[in-house]
Amino acid sequence: MKDFKKLREQAIRQQHRYKEGFAVGDTVMSALTGEKGTIHRTGVNYAICITEGGDMFRAWLKDIRTINRS
Repeated sequence: MKDFKKLREQAIRQQHRYKEGFAVGDTVMSALTGEKGTIHRTGVNYAICITEGGDMFRAWLKDIRTINRS
């Protein structure tokens, strides 16, 4: 039986494959470091983000979360 973490990672990969996941311009936060930024570019399983201060960071898709800005 697969655990929830593995199922979530598979779902994220499949969403990204079908262009339903993260997109350029989305505001995200790294679950590991807490850095917040906007997605600049996405790869097969990672995203390159730019913070409000202009710093870049790279994170695995499984380690970022979308931030809702209202």
